Amino acid sequence: MLSRVHIITSLGVGGAERMLQRLIMADPNSKAYTWVICLDEVGKVGLDMQAAGVSVYSLRLRRPFSFPFAFIRLIFLLRKLKPDIVQTWMYHADLFGGVAARLAGIKSVVWGIRRTAVPGLKKATRWVLRLSAMVSSVVPHRIVCVAYAARESHAKAGYNSKTMVVIPNGFDFEKFSPSLISSAMPDSAKRANIVVGCVCRYAFDKGQDLFVEAAALALRENPALRFTLIGKGCETSNPQLIEQLRRVGVLEHFTLLGERSDIPLCLEQMDIFCMPSRTEGFPNGLGEAMAMARPCIATAVGDTKILSGGTVKLVPPNDALAIAKALVEISLLTYEQRMSIGEKSLARVRSEFSIERARNLYEDLYKDLKDNK
Repeated sequence: MLSRVHIITSLGVGGAERMLQRLIMADPNSKAYTWVICLDEVGKVGLDMQAAGVSVYSLRLRRPFSFPFAFIRLIFLLRKLKPDIVQTWMYHADLFGGVAARLAGIKSVVWGIRRTAVPGLKKATRWVLRLSAMVSSVVPHRIVCVAYAARESHAKAGYNSKTMVVIPNGFDFEKFSPSLISSAMPDSAKRANIVVGCVCRYAFDKGQDLFVEAAALALRENPALRFTLIGKGCETSNPQLIEQLRRVGVLEHFTLLGERSDIPLCLEQMDIFCMPSRTEGFPNGLGEAMAMARPCIATAVGDTKILSGGTVKLVPPNDALAIAKALVEISLLTYEQRMSIGEKSLARVRSEFSIERARNLYEDLYKDLKDNK
């Protein structure tokens, strides 16, 4: 079995971090030949992986002055581990980890692009992206994009398209399975209210502001709607979010749960899932909601259309009115009609996007690189 090192920018709670965790844990035997190196401090996902027996290192790269020391340390660490493959995740890890891997003599380096929209990045990240584009023909042997939309946008940004491949996210159907927990849940068909939920960290790109505006509009047509926001920053201590909820007059209709570790249970309690993002690559949150057989509404960004396969109500991005209309439309369906939609989404994601399928694609890629060296 090929040994590999995964280098990732952070190990907090996020889509790329969770995908890396799922990829490793999909084969418990892989822990013996897999190492994870985090540029930042070890966050929650990193601690979870360590608890599961995965070797995780932190370079604690927090300030510019620590860059030379962390870079040298990474080179020596890679020389010590001598992996067959180095796989990097996200822009900073791609450039920093990719160059270090080549200097350490690693013969197979794979970059990982997790973002679709190139504009809107922070100034420092834009510079990292430009430098990465310049060296993308000499540092990585392959570039794995999470979505076809990501491949297209980064090819336009100057990345070497000849080495790009697309491997979508895979989902853990042992964890996200409605049959495992539905018997313990109240019968949502008997609830007076219709609960609409959104799961993602609080950020402009994730569109919580659009979700709040849509909620205010939808309540005019269906007063039975109630709304839940879950994710880092989606909490009462967020003054920007609370101010908007008060301004549009929907504070009493919202439940703010913040960051949670029981996402399958939270999804099970929703009648409708909504993804209002302005940009996505391959949306984890939507795929998990589909796996829980929730009827879903999502903006048509990134590879959402490919993931949903016609089973999700898609609306244009940056359009609160379109989101509101979709919310009202689905909320006025019968319980049986909503469940029928959710079951089609479940069938779609199970047939096409399992973590086992994603892992096999990565393994085939690594083997192909090794065989051709």
